[in-house]
Formats: sequence, structure tokens, C-alpha cells
Amino acid sequence: MATVDNVQVLQQRLEFEQKLVTLVDRIHAARNLDAIFIECRDEMLALFDADRLTLYAVDAEKKEIYSKFLDLDTVREIRIAISPNSLTGFCVLNRQVVNIEDAYDSAELARISTALHFDSSFDKRTGFRTTQVLVVPIVHENRTVVGALQMLNKRHAMRFTKEDEANLARIAKTLAIAFHNQSQLTQKRPTKFGYLLDQHRVTQDEINAALAEARAKQTDVETVLVEQYKVPKAEMAPRSARSTACRFRSSTSMSSRRRTSCGI
Repeated sequence: MATVDNVQVLQQRLEFEQKLVTLVDRIHAARNLDAIFIECRDEMLALFDADRLTLYAVDAEKKEIYSKFLDLDTVREIRIAISPNSLTGFCVLNRQVVNIEDAYDSAELARISTALHFDSSFDKRTGFRTTQVLVVPIVHENRTVVGALQMLNKRHAMRFTKEDEANLARIAKTLAIAFHNQSQLTQKRPTKFGYLLDQHRVTQDEINAALAEARAKQTDVETVLVEQYKVPKAEMAPRSARSTACRFRSSTSMSSRRRTSCGI
């Protein structure tokens, strides 16, 4: 009987490892951070048997952490100040894993830090009851905290385990690389709609919303941007075409001793 149980445990671990590897591959293959925020959530929840998941990125300039989620067909963003009073803020500031059995137990919070306080406003607004909380920092190369992973409510256990902590830390390590790589790509390579962002025609959130709407309506993003966000069709031309037009106008202007700036 013990042998059968051992085999089942080994099979479960193997299945978990396979799912974990698949998830890591998806994170590495994600087009951008928004895709990681939105598209990998359900897999992580199933993997860790949790009710809720929030993936935060750090905005160092504003001293905030932020996350994005899909609300119907609209991509929305939440932002929270990085504070030692909140569970996630404490995790980010101290680069420390936080594992709580009951978020409403002030004595349990005080054993971690006397400054900690659980904000129950979300629970009151939604009717959701937070109990177990697991927060893991996302640290790039053991130096810079670039985000945090927060899991809520272990479905079939009293709390998140040490094994959960270790496995979530493995995902956090992958996310740290993905966050860094995406940041580098954003700085070095123009995006498809980079020109629109540079010219303040639309915001990144509006582009995200247009992407979601285009997917829902099974149409192209350009159509949504033109019809919903009133982006001129001329601005939707490929960057190379605009560059060619700019060089032509610049050349013509030079012959008249004038230079033209195209804002590219």
C-alpha cells in the first residue's frame, strides 16, 4: 500500500513539474508584460490551488507597484504605494517572502512586523474574504526588486506550504528575467505603435484596451484605434513609410534652405 502511495506522490510531483515547465516557457514566450499580467494568471492559480493571484511590477520613479487585469474587454490597471504597512509593500521593501495563514489575525501580522496592517477595503467592496496570503518578491539577479507575486486563499489546505514558497520563488526568478528583458526591448526597439505613443496620440492603456476590443470583435487593432480613439489614418502608416516621407520633405526643404522636423 505504501508503495502505491509513493508512486502516486511521484506522479503528482512529475505532473506539477511538467505544468511548471510549461508555465515558465509561456512566460518566456510572452509578447510583453501585459501578456504576462493577463494571460498566465489562470495557469498559476491552478498550479498553486489558489483563489486569487496578483502579479505586480515596480514603478521605481513613482514608488508604486502596479498590476493589470482584464475587465470584460478592457485592460485596467491598479496601483499601490510601496509601503511597509502593506503585505506586498513589506515584501518589496524587505525582499522577504510573506506567508500568512489569516490576514485578519493582527497578532500573526505583528510577528512579522508591528507596522503591518491588512487593508480589508477590497474584501468589503467585493464580498471576497481573504484568509491565506503568500507574497514572493521578484528580484533580478539578487539585486533589484522588479515586482512581486501575491497569492490569496489556498483552496484545499489551511495555508500555503514551504513547497509553495519554493515553487513560487522559481516562477518569480523566471519573471525577473522576463521583466528585465521586456524592459530592455522597450528601450531599444520601437513597438508597432511606438510612434503613436511618442506623439501622445494614445496612451499605453488605450492601446491595451484597443487590443482587447479588437480581439473580442475579431477585427484589427488599427480599425479600433481609428474608429474608437480617433487616430488619423495617416498616423497608422508603417514607420518606414513615415520615415521615407520625412526624408523626402526634409530633402525638399533643404533645397529651399529650410529644415523640416518630422518628430520621429
